[in-house]
Amino acid sequence: MGFREGDFIETHEGLIFDVKGLVHPPGKAIAFIRYFPSFNGERKRDDLRYRKVYDLDERYAFLRENYPQYLVHDPVFGEELIEVPVTQIARHYQPIRKLAELRLSSSLNPLERKLLDFADFIVESAHIPRDKVGVSGSILVGLASTLSDLDLVVYGAENTLKVDRALKKGLEEGKRLKRFDLETLRSTHIGRCRESGVSFEDYAFHEQRKSFQGFFDGVEFFVRYLKDWNVFREVYGESIYTPMGRTWISGIVVDDSDALFTPCFYRVEDVKVVNGASAEPISGITSFRGRFCQQALTGEHVIAHGKLERVICHSKAYYRLVLGNRPEDFMVAVR
Repeated sequence: MGFREGDFIETHEGLIFDVKGLVHPPGKAIAFIRYFPSFNGERKRDDLRYRKVYDLDERYAFLRENYPQYLVHDPVFGEELIEVPVTQIARHYQPIRKLAELRLSSSLNPLERKLLDFADFIVESAHIPRDKVGVSGSILVGLASTLSDLDLVVYGAENTLKVDRALKKGLEEGKRLKRFDLETLRSTHIGRCRESGVSFEDYAFHEQRKSFQGFFDGVEFFVRYLKDWNVFREVYGESIYTPMGRTWISGIVVDDSDALFTPCFYRVEDVKVVNGASAEPISGITSFRGRFCQQALTGEHVIAHGKLERVICHSKAYYRLVLGNRPEDFMVAVR
C-alpha cells in the first residue's frame, strides 16, 4: 500500500513527518515534518523527547537549516516540497493498523480509551465497517499530550457520507457531541486569521456549521475523510501543475460534493478576479488542509484568496485556486 493523507512516516534520523495528499513521486513520500528529537521537547516517547513543529514556514525553516536534503523542487507540482525517499523511512505509521493495535491493547491511557470510545461511537452510529476507520495525529505516533485531540480518519466515499450524517445528528442532539463554542473559536481565530483578515464573525459562522470537528464527551475531535484507492486514480506526472501567482477571486460554488474529502474541491462558476494574477477558466478551489473542508456549500457566493495554479491533464488545461499554502489564504461565503 502507498502513502496517503493521515499516515505518518519516521526517518532513520528519528524525524517524524505527516504525509500530505495521495499523489507521490516514485520512491518518495511528500510529507511535512511534525516532530523531531529535542532535549527540551515537550513531548516524550520512551526515553526520547520531541518537539512539535506545525507552522508551515517553521517546518521549511527547520529542514532548510538542519536537513536540506528533504527539500526538493518538484517538476510536477512546480514548487519546493518536502519529499522523503523510501530508503530513508524507518517506519510507516498507518491509521487503520494503529487503531486495531489499540483495540487489542491492555494498557491504554485515558486519551486512548476515549479515542476507542469515539471510534466505536462513529462505527455504531454510522453503521460502517470497523476496518474503515483509523487514528491519526499524535496518538498514531505515540506522542500525544494531555491536550491532544481525537484525530480519526474515515476511508471511502460511502462511509464518509454515513459518518457525516451521524455526526450532524449527534451534534444537533448535543449529548455526547457538541460544536465549538465561541470561547473556543476565539482562542483559534487569531492564530488562523491574523494574516488573512477574516473577521471573527465570519470565522465563527463557518466553523460552527462544520460537522467533522467539535467535542466528544468534552474532548476535542477532528475527523478526516479520504477516498478509497480504487476511486482516487491519479498517478504522479499524469497532471502538471504550474503556479501562476497570488490572486483574489469571487465566484459561485456549483458543486460541493468533494468538500468533505482531503484534498477538498469546490467547482465554481461566474468567477471574477478581484485582484492579482488572472487566467481563464478558473473552474475550482482546492485545498490539502483540513481547515478548508466543508468551508462552502453549493449555491453560495464565495470570496477566496490563494495561489492560482494551471493544471494540464491529458493535453487539457484549466486553472484552480489552491488554499492553505500561506497564512493569508482564506475562503468565506458572502452573507
